[in-house]
Amino acid sequence: GTSAPLAVSESLTITITPVNDAPTRLAASVSLAGIHQSVTNPIGSSVGVLVGGAFSDALDQMAGGSSANGLAGVVVVGNTADAGTQGKWQWNNGGVWTDISTSVSGTSGLVLDQGTGVRFLPVSTFDGTPGGLTLRLIDDSAGAVTPGAVVDLTASGGTTQYGNAGNAVSLVTSVNAVNNAPAISSGTSVPLAEA
Repeated sequence: GTSAPLAVSESLTITITPVNDAPTRLAASVSLAGIHQSVTNPIGSSVGVLVGGAFSDALDQMAGGSSANGLAGVVVVGNTADAGTQGKWQWNNGGVWTDISTSVSGTSGLVLDQGTGVRFLPVSTFDGTPGGLTLRLIDDSAGAVTPGAVVDLTASGGTTQYGNAGNAVSLVTSVNAVNNAPAISSGTSVPLAEA
């Protein structure tokens, strides 16, 4: 005789383990509010305020899965301001404003957390647009970051916490001229009209 075909059913469970996706930018450039050239102690602004609107971790937001991470801070990888003729970018190191080196790079970047203050301190005779900073975004998938730490971003993007070079954000500002009252040099003869 003939036998009926056999049917075998099995249930399989597939587990997909989420991995981190590096942050991306929503804007290529952000601005620090301009100041007058006469300002000697500008208040600056925090990293979070400056770049929060340019930060995205949407790649980590999956329905029923992983959630987007927040902004942990930035890595400063470029500083093109001329300290002698324009002024200095500075970060607030525990209450002390500290110069940001012009030698920062992708292999030696300066870490600033989202609460760190940043400002531009102009040379008294400068007005215009100084060289800016180049920033790389950091998500908080690995926790908080340490302000002042130096990191190598040779490995970035992908599953790291660091945005890649294609998602770098420029920080710019401006220094506005101030009208100075005229001055008379010593020994200069000034004609006066009779009343």
